[in-house]
Amino acid sequence: MRGKTAKSKSGGRLYVHRYYLCKNKQAGRCDAPAIREDRLEQAILTELMRYAKEALAAYAEARESLRPVAGASAEELERKRERKRRRWEAAYEEGLLSLEAFREKMAALQSEADESNPPRAAFLPAAPLPDPSLLTEWPLIWSHASEEERRLLVSILIRRVEATVSSTAAGQRQERAICLQHLVFH
Repeated sequence: MRGKTAKSKSGGRLYVHRYYLCKNKQAGRCDAPAIREDRLEQAILTELMRYAKEALAAYAEARESLRPVAGASAEELERKRERKRRRWEAAYEEGLLSLEAFREKMAALQSEADESNPPRAAFLPAAPLPDPSLLTEWPLIWSHASEEERRLLVSILIRRVEATVSSTAAGQRQERAICLQHLVFH
């Protein structure tokens, strides 16, 4: 889809609407009508709300995978490594370990610490997270997001959208309903 901006005046007010066109329309291979951005957004939000349970389950799974593993606590493992380090330092000071052997043991201890303790600060924020159900309140998220944030969010979540427009007469105005034919997530 390609974007197009149209401006109109009504009652002395200037309105700006963005429309999306099929990329094949300019080449003459498609006769699909343009779809207004706000109507397409509403159809996508409605579709995203259908996946709220799945999103919350994925969130819970991700949070659980970041918890410490069962067994020895991180503090206990760190205390064991500290005792080893002190013993090796004492052995080196007494001449029981050569400098090369001491360096090897310290490097092994450091690599063990790096492997068992990934930088968790990068994954879990220090402050408590908001209520997870807020993550699936798409209309609320959408209303607080800037235009650039909306576009970024859609590009992160959605790989491809295929939509059609169906016209229905409602009073004197002709309403265009958006029907999502195909929605593919990343």
